[in-house]
Amino acid sequence: MYDVAVVGAGLIGSACAKYLSAKGLRVALLGRSEAQGALGACYDEGRIYRIADPDKVWADLADLSIKEYEAIKDEAGESFYQENGFLAIGDPALEYIRQVEETMAQFGTEGKDYFVYSGKEALEEHFPFLRLPFDEHSWKGIWQPKKAGHLSPRALAKIQAVLAKRNGTDVISRNLEQAEPQDDHWILHLEGSQQVEAQKVVLAAGWMTKWLVPDKSLDITTQMSQAVLFEVTPEAATSLASMPVLILRGPKDPEEFWYILPPIKYPDGRWYLKMGYDGNMLNQRLESKEEALNWMKAKQARPELVSVAQQMAARYFPGVTFTGHVSTIVCITDDTHPNGQGQRRPYIDYLDKGVAVASGGNGWAAKSSDHIGWLASEMLSNSSEWATDPVSKALFPKELFRASFKASERSRL
Repeated sequence: MYDVAVVGAGLIGSACAKYLSAKGLRVALLGRSEAQGALGACYDEGRIYRIADPDKVWADLADLSIKEYEAIKDEAGESFYQENGFLAIGDPALEYIRQVEETMAQFGTEGKDYFVYSGKEALEEHFPFLRLPFDEHSWKGIWQPKKAGHLSPRALAKIQAVLAKRNGTDVISRNLEQAEPQDDHWILHLEGSQQVEAQKVVLAAGWMTKWLVPDKSLDITTQMSQAVLFEVTPEAATSLASMPVLILRGPKDPEEFWYILPPIKYPDGRWYLKMGYDGNMLNQRLESKEEALNWMKAKQARPELVSVAQQMAARYFPGVTFTGHVSTIVCITDDTHPNGQGQRRPYIDYLDKGVAVASGGNGWAAKSSDHIGWLASEMLSNSSEWATDPVSKALFPKELFRASFKASERSRL
């Protein structure tokens, strides 16, 4: 009998299992790995990490996670991140840039911990690789030079699972098919007729989480996420080695809704500059499990998005030598219900007796997954059902992460 079964071996689930087993609990981490065909959101080499966020809660989650990166690297003996700074660029009339600047003002001093550049000319002078082709509006940039860069979610998920196993977690690479409630525990039926019994279950299966709750009352929207990889020459990659990760936000969707990472070497040996689409016009909701599975299995971004990305790559980076080889990445974001201020936070909450959720990354959770997993482990292991650390208690009252439901009744798994 396990104390806790963690369903989902991605970034949040593996972090949660790592921390639970470090507390001496008997833990099972359930879910296929990438090599076994998992259709998860982790399988890429480049995601942005930074503190500069329009939402202070996400900034705090990132800050506390980033502070653990070096310890995770040292414990694993393997690196998964590269610090090269973060630059938010956008129209100053938009809420995004104003909110990012407000957040950074709470974390540091302008001119030391972050820098503000006003106007197209100032931005292009300080970041000469970049060109801002639109003259219809003003531009403003917020640069965070430290505690920001890109990480490999593929590497981090693997590392966290290894550390969880090292702490005593049993890693069982099979998917959950059905959960059967007993009087005081759960019987989990896995692929291949295997069974696991656990006193508590936490659902950390990313975009699959909503379909693990049979009446689908958990208020999570699943939506396409797409990115385009442009191969660059090794020489171009070297010339852009100091390029920060970027988020561009202007009034034009899709032309000005992108996150961009500097060239990263992928497993195929090629160097790719990644442009991820961050708007709504070319993405759509995936209303059913079958629709979501078909999207992930196809592994192809929409042709119209690739066309726009090619145009914008040429306009934003006119001095970069692209080889012409283009690849795409598809994913799904699990978007939670917005609060009264329009902010979406992860769900870290109990759904019913003995069943909890740690999901709802909203496309932003890779950088913050370690602390989200830690908060879930605290909820599951403490009698107060929440974090005992005074810093986290002050920053993150549990009401911030309450699960939202479409139906009025909370149902069993």
